[in-house]
Amino acid sequence: MVHRIKEKGAMNHFEIVTPREAAALAASGNYIVIDLREKEEYEKGHLEHALSMPDAKVNEIERLNLKNELWLLYCSRGNLSFRLASKLARMGYQVWAVGGTIDGNFS
Repeated sequence: MVHRIKEKGAMNHFEIVTPREAAALAASGNYIVIDLREKEEYEKGHLEHALSMPDAKVNEIERLNLKNELWLLYCSRGNLSFRLASKLARMGYQVWAVGGTIDGNFS
């Protein structure tokens, strides 16, 4: 089930998806998938097509110059991905964030 988060007064929002939904979105190949977890966690298991960008910042995402793409962000508990998704959404990015990815288990 996809949940929409819209901050008070914000023009844009981001979507929250479950780990299982995220796996399906990533497998579609239509999203830029960013794994915000530490490299060791990424190496234990990650979503298909995921790029490892531990604790990525907005400027690192901007440097990729892919604002018009669909973005899927995830981390270990959702904190980092929600914070980054919120910032990117306010900048006009289309963003989905995973609500709690524990130990790379996406089933």
